[in-house]
Amino acid sequence: MKGRSFVCVILLFTSRSLAQLKKPTISSLHVTSDIKYRFATTRINSVIANGETTAQEAVFSVTLPKTAFISNFSMTIDGKDYAGVVKEKEAALRLYKKAKSKGITAGHVAVKPRETSQFKVSVNVAAQRIVHFNVTYQELLQRRLGQYHHSINVNPGQIVNDFKIEIFINESKKINNLTASLNPSNGISSPRGKVSQINVMDNTAVIKFSPTISDQQALSKEGISGQFEVKYDVERGLNAGEIQVVNGYFVHYFAPNGLKTINKNVMFILDVSSSMSGRKIAQTKDAMKVILNDLREGDNFNMIKFSSNVHFWNKTDMVPFNPTNLKRGLQFIEDMRTIWATNINEALVKAIQFLKNLEAKVSNKKKTSIIIFLTDGQASAGVTNEATILKNVKQENGGGERYTLFNLAFGKGADFNFLKQMSLQNGGLARKIYEDSDAALQLQGFYKEVANPLLSNIRIKYLNDAVENSSLTTNEYDTYFDGSEIVVAGKLSNNAIKTFQTKVEANAATGPLTLTYGLPLAAVTTQPSPKDPSVKELTSFTERLWAYLTIKNLLDQMVETTNPTEKVNLKKKALDLSLKYHFVTPVTSMVVLKPDDPTKDAANPNPDYGHTSTSRRTYNRGSSSSSASADNDPHIIIDVKGSKKPICFDLVGKENEVYRLLSDHQNGITVNAKILDTKTRNKKSGERKTYFRDISIMVHSLQILASYEVVFLNRERIDWTSNKKYQMGSATLMMENDRLTVKLGEGISFVVMRHKRYWRKKNDVTLYVGFYLINGNGLSRGSHGLIGQFQHKKVHAKTTNILRHSQPTAKLYFMKTSHPLWVQQVQFKNMLKKDYTQCWFIPKYGRGAIDGKISDYRVKTLMWRRSLIM
Repeated sequence: MKGRSFVCVILLFTSRSLAQLKKPTISSLHVTSDIKYRFATTRINSVIANGETTAQEAVFSVTLPKTAFISNFSMTIDGKDYAGVVKEKEAALRLYKKAKSKGITAGHVAVKPRETSQFKVSVNVAAQRIVHFNVTYQELLQRRLGQYHHSINVNPGQIVNDFKIEIFINESKKINNLTASLNPSNGISSPRGKVSQINVMDNTAVIKFSPTISDQQALSKEGISGQFEVKYDVERGLNAGEIQVVNGYFVHYFAPNGLKTINKNVMFILDVSSSMSGRKIAQTKDAMKVILNDLREGDNFNMIKFSSNVHFWNKTDMVPFNPTNLKRGLQFIEDMRTIWATNINEALVKAIQFLKNLEAKVSNKKKTSIIIFLTDGQASAGVTNEATILKNVKQENGGGERYTLFNLAFGKGADFNFLKQMSLQNGGLARKIYEDSDAALQLQGFYKEVANPLLSNIRIKYLNDAVENSSLTTNEYDTYFDGSEIVVAGKLSNNAIKTFQTKVEANAATGPLTLTYGLPLAAVTTQPSPKDPSVKELTSFTERLWAYLTIKNLLDQMVETTNPTEKVNLKKKALDLSLKYHFVTPVTSMVVLKPDDPTKDAANPNPDYGHTSTSRRTYNRGSSSSSASADNDPHIIIDVKGSKKPICFDLVGKENEVYRLLSDHQNGITVNAKILDTKTRNKKSGERKTYFRDISIMVHSLQILASYEVVFLNRERIDWTSNKKYQMGSATLMMENDRLTVKLGEGISFVVMRHKRYWRKKNDVTLYVGFYLINGNGLSRGSHGLIGQFQHKKVHAKTTNILRHSQPTAKLYFMKTSHPLWVQQVQFKNMLKKDYTQCWFIPKYGRGAIDGKISDYRVKTLMWRRSLIM
């Protein structure tokens, strides 16, 4: 979602049923972006009116660009403004919890590492009242493929009477190739989605989009849902760029035109492990066929496919691009097949060694060498420790300075933070490739961004000690690619100088290149104009842009470094700047406090408002959930909201039948269990006693198979007595005392136990395993399966005076069911706690409590890809 923002309003209701209440009305939604020299300040204002006679809750949500920082938030309720305050993350959380404990309505706005950046705030709107939401965020527009991109996704969920988007652009150079359009999310364009106004006057532009009610209705009954996108570039030539200086801070934009492309060596490293099977490998092949055709005469290339082992296309040389070699390369791509595990370390180390050995032999003019590495999973063969892999790759790559490494994380299974850290340590960048129908286009689009290197070894210098060197953002780059831009910012050290001079030194296709530029400081702006896009009027845009870029650099360095002390120091610097400039960043949070309103609806006495989540391959949080287990012969025991005692029911299947215990597609989690039939019958019911022979846990590309004898972690065989800890991306596995504990981030954890039951009369023993959900807080609301469906269900338990077999009984009222379930109290042994648990037993395998019937949860296979298990 880079460079995009998303605006939506989610409306939740209290007190009366959905059918009785009329939605709170979004009376106006205004989005205004001020873009000054590529630095965009976007303000979103939404007014929501509750026309009902009872209070309702409204949630205001904005999905931000990854590169954006929130700089301001406020709400206006009953004529009073409530503003957000930026604090250090832990301090903000303590303040939030303290306020909540005192009954004060509070909001906590935080950017959580590795999540999609989403600002969300909710408030209880009193009857016949309105609330104003205002949020401001800032970002530096990215130049890709020769254009700056600014996108705003809108989805108010209803027709809005007063709806407008306004974008104001102010550049120092003439604006070229400006386009603006609404791209509906359903892909169907309409004349009603046309931009109302586009005015370009030399170096300024105004874009306005004000759809009428009929325009919105023509697009959808629910109003507009799509992306409003603006693209443009500025006039440029072969020079040292342009510099803006305001109030002692400068920003330098460098994107020269008219350079020849440098011939390159490009090594493609492609993951062909089993997890790449199906659509992923097909999309990779489609993309690579286009990419190979886009190579130019003078380029050399080679390819590696890897799974558990590494295979070079050409084992001896980089191959010059020509029709014959193109045909051979395309055949290599077409012949790729998926198999086995993922040996990241060996693939990268061998690729770098190959380039180094080749470089030592070749005496002709050196080309720029880049490595493009694609994987969809985590290291599961060879060296699997991420710290060791990082060390090995950086060391082999001359401290990360020899070859530029670009990492592509394909799908949710790849550890993006790990790949990003590796790229930063080796002069490149990492990019997520989303699993979607356009994945091949995403791969092609990334390659186009790095296909044409124009300069290498770029060094940007500022002469005459005019700049505080410690204030400079990154000013040395390995490669400048056509269509991109380098931006440097800093503080002036000597305001008495008459001319601000810069010198850019680099290697071009024709040889060494030096470009210089001098800016007379007498002509520069000393104070911002009233229209400057700054949150604080006295702060110049150059100063805020400098702070923005400096924080970005510090955060990248925090990811890159492996030194704990250095990481702490970098965090402190990023924190100090974030607090000073009121930015919500990964090291800060925003707290919003408002005294409780005595008029709010009693059905929702403490509505939270204000939190931000950010998208990573972490686990999407639903509401708070509880524990569950499936163990013994087997009994399923589940804590359910609304009942002091857990509910429970039996699962009786046939030998080797597989049942789905848990599925969470949003988080990529599946848990299955295979039945073991002992042919021993229950004395009371006469049914056969069955247990679990195997438990499988699948999380994206990670696959775990647990039986009594052994545990398989992907293809690795692990003994129950190993007492070892394994780190697989964000998943942590512990083997200890006949227990396997699996932790997925902070919100999800499982335990698998193995058991041995002796049958004295038969002189026999049954070996089996059991499953325990210890923490389900991170499971999404879409969770299902015999256990998963109850993580967000509610029940009302009403005890009766009737005893059955001397045990209490109760009526269970599940939501969305009209008839109660009569249940009886029983007790089952909890093997994990080594104690008995009293629960409400639901007969007939949970009928009436589970969705559908028990046979609906029977699946064909235990694992997704059985070939991974030996």
